[in-house]
Amino acid sequence: MYQINPGRAPMGKKLFLSSLVFLAVLYLYNSFSFAQPGQKSKAASQQKSGSPKIVIEYVSFPDVLKQYDVYPWETLNIAEFQKAYMEMLGSKKREEWIPSLTGTGDRNRMLHVFKEHLLLIASCKPHACDASQLIVLFNPLSKKCWAVFAENGKFDYLGNPDDKINNLLKILLVEEYKDVYKSQ
Repeated sequence: MYQINPGRAPMGKKLFLSSLVFLAVLYLYNSFSFAQPGQKSKAASQQKSGSPKIVIEYVSFPDVLKQYDVYPWETLNIAEFQKAYMEMLGSKKREEWIPSLTGTGDRNRMLHVFKEHLLLIASCKPHACDASQLIVLFNPLSKKCWAVFAENGKFDYLGNPDDKINNLLKILLVEEYKDVYKSQ
């Protein structure tokens, strides 16, 4: 039986724990369906009994949300996002690329999931994408923001996500950074 002793576990125990986390993420990943823009996944036909399927649809930005169709660092110019994002981060000291969203990342994307639109921002530490990644979800209607910060196999969830958002963050982390997580 393993005892968890943060910061003091031998490498074998850390590898074991990392493997367990990866297997949990992989299991959750297989519970989700992804669709290309304008397409819906046929998750219902693939659903296993007792295993909920969630359809994640990448959609175009609705006209009222076009302002979010920018790069991550430009999103901070939108007052309602900046307020929610900074509140979510809190006062804890973080590396500069996280509060400024100046990590490596493509343009933001819009998801339709859980019958609502969510803004997806994916970013990683410059020159260290394999070690540090950030996935941010923002609901422009409720003005709520959630994130998962992954660094060297450790996950920090921000914004107090409920179970469905927490699982969605895990799945999106694996989906966005397939090259990082495929070998684990």
